[in-house]
Amino acid sequence: MLKEWNKKQTTKKLLLITMLLVLVVTVCTLIEAIILHDATPLVTLIEKSFEFAMVVAGFYLWKAKNENLHKYKMDSKIGDNF
Repeated sequence: MLKEWNKKQTTKKLLLITMLLVLVVTVCTLIEAIILHDATPLVTLIEKSFEFAMVVAGFYLWKAKNENLHKYKMDSKIGDNF
């Protein structure tokens, strides 16, 4: 399993770690909300973790799109947004 982890690209590792971070923060917030009946401080933490995850996922998709365009010799479209 460790060999498979080392073979993964850095952006895939970053995407996976970010998604795990969002999951952990969300679960911890739900547990705290159930126990303490107040999760006000963690609401901001959940919001920021989701924002970070969106940025990472957007970067990963942008990078994959550009790599595929280069692979299929469509380099003139790399700068296009859509």
